[in-house]
Amino acid sequence: MKPIKLIMSAFGPYAGEMSAIDFSQFEDKGLFLISGDTGAGKTTIFDAICFALYGETSGRYRNKKNLRSEYAKESTETFVDFYFTHQGKDYHIWRRPEYERKKQRGSGVTSIKENAILYSDDNTPIEGKTQVNEAVRELLHIDEKQFKQIAMISQGEFWALLNARTDDRTKILRTIFQTSGYNNIEYLLKARMDTSYRLKAKTEDSIVQYFNDVSVDENDDLAEELSDLQNRAKKSGSAWNLEEMIQLLDSVIESDKSRLEDADNELKNIEKESDSSKEDLAMAETNNGFIIRFENLKIKEKELKEKKKDIDGKEALLN
Repeated sequence: MKPIKLIMSAFGPYAGEMSAIDFSQFEDKGLFLISGDTGAGKTTIFDAICFALYGETSGRYRNKKNLRSEYAKESTETFVDFYFTHQGKDYHIWRRPEYERKKQRGSGVTSIKENAILYSDDNTPIEGKTQVNEAVRELLHIDEKQFKQIAMISQGEFWALLNARTDDRTKILRTIFQTSGYNNIEYLLKARMDTSYRLKAKTEDSIVQYFNDVSVDENDDLAEELSDLQNRAKKSGSAWNLEEMIQLLDSVIESDKSRLEDADNELKNIEKESDSSKEDLAMAETNNGFIIRFENLKIKEKELKEKKKDIDGKEALLN
């Protein structure tokens, strides 16, 4: 926001309408200093600009209800007219404080209510205290407190910024340098980091669980080492010694391969013996069949001999 022109009427110590303060001559300077002796009116300028924007005075020790000059005539209206530019656009705020003045006719006083009008280029003016305040906060992206701390540092109130809480200073500086986008990136990166940590922890839990399911023969040389490492993994609850676990698992795999090879060789030998036994069994079964047939033939031979003997005996009787 760059101030262009400021007009004050019956405001603060000024009884009438002051000549416009032209800030446009400092437009190319970037920063400029309002200086002067005590009581010269520096604070009044700050009050007028802050009041025009937010309806508040620039300092914590001044009451906005006393902004009307006590020297003003009843016919003179109290107001502030402030012209400024923001992001290449022209804006103009006219604001009047709430005050009381004597009636021009008769006795008593007349109450004048606070009012404000915001003009912006060719847009429809915004009128009303609340409406203008909201429009200014939306336009500048800072509230009156932050504005006082970064734009209207008067009468030693720079300490308010220096002594502000870290969170407050962070918000103010973030607004000044428009780093909210980086702040959003920070939140996104932190969320991704938290997700990665949770995934890492879940993965480590799975690794420890599967590692504890590994078993070897109790007579294996690696049995004691495996049991010790499994107990340490359970206590730690994480795969902090993943490299050691992998090395031991490689050793277990190699041991299992060797044992499997020995088991395969033993199985092959057993299969050979089984095949030989099957051949012997088949031959034995064949021979056993011959023996049974031979025994049956001997029995039949004996029966035939007995029958022949009977027949021979009968023939002899007949003769």
